[in-house]
Amino acid sequence: MKSINIADTFEGVITPKSYKPPFTLQEALDITLKPYSDGLAIPREDVEKIKNVLIEFYEEMLLMY
Repeated sequence: MKSINIADTFEGVITPKSYKPPFTLQEALDITLKPYSDGLAIPREDVEKIKNVLIEFYEEMLLMY
């Protein structure tokens, strides 16, 4: 379930809202991955893999807007 929470959080902060602009990529990564930075819930090497997937997703989202 953690991966769903990560994806949902990331999508929520990079999607423009009528009441606020989206966060930058770096801000979104910081917000999304900070709870997992200690390596306890998810191994650090997996957090890096997730980060790379989120960056790819962000770049694809930029093409859509």
